[in-house]
Amino acid sequence: MTASEFTTYFQKAPYEISVPNREDNQLFPISAIKEYYTPSIIFKNSSYTLDDSVSQIANPYSGMNVQFLTVAASDSNVIESAAINNSSSSTLTDGTKQETGDVIVNIIKNTSTGLTKLATVTITGTRTDYKGKISKSFLITLERVKTYAEIRGVDIPINIPYNGSLQVFLHSNTTWRAYLTTGSNFSFSSTSNTYLKSGGGTTSFYIYNTGGSQTASNRSTLVIEFSNNDGTTNSNSYIVKIRNT
Repeated sequence: MTASEFTTYFQKAPYEISVPNREDNQLFPISAIKEYYTPSIIFKNSSYTLDDSVSQIANPYSGMNVQFLTVAASDSNVIESAAINNSSSSTLTDGTKQETGDVIVNIIKNTSTGLTKLATVTITGTRTDYKGKISKSFLITLERVKTYAEIRGVDIPINIPYNGSLQVFLHSNTTWRAYLTTGSNFSFSSTSNTYLKSGGGTTSFYIYNTGGSQTASNRSTLVIEFSNNDGTTNSNSYIVKIRNT
């Protein structure tokens, strides 16, 4: 029988009940019978999946009939710090002790393109009836860094001077190869239209115009193919044309 059922059952005359204890019988008025909420800790979010743009999260929590809360993280390679913030305590009309606040977690950026990282954050508190401790955790998953290979720092479309060249910069965090579509008047050198290959960091190279008409139809496409986390291939494409056409 729950406390609420117990109270309801005895809401009739006489308004007292006899409760045996170790020594004698004591009389308790019905008004003295209170329902005791089982100590608990609840998080607003039970898990997070984060990309490399997130450096901090705040997860609200609520504790019932629990006190002296502490917080700990499972992996110092994933979580820089975890702390309780904005905590406040109150006593409800039924005598339940309640504590609320936020768990602030500072994240260490995942720089790996191959590994997903996991960690747990745990709050532990003492029951207000002093019958031990309780804990509650939430999970943080750091996604692998998305791979990329892209042109930066120049106008798109890429505008090449007629019979001239332009230096471009390719930024990436994975292996890649670049090529210009064949049959055009553009190349990576003054005489050929070869593939370029590299992987990670910043690579600079020149794109040359080797003549042809000075019209908008004189153009090519710079294609950059690069490896994804799962071993598949992705690509970015950029129009290459004569400047001012």
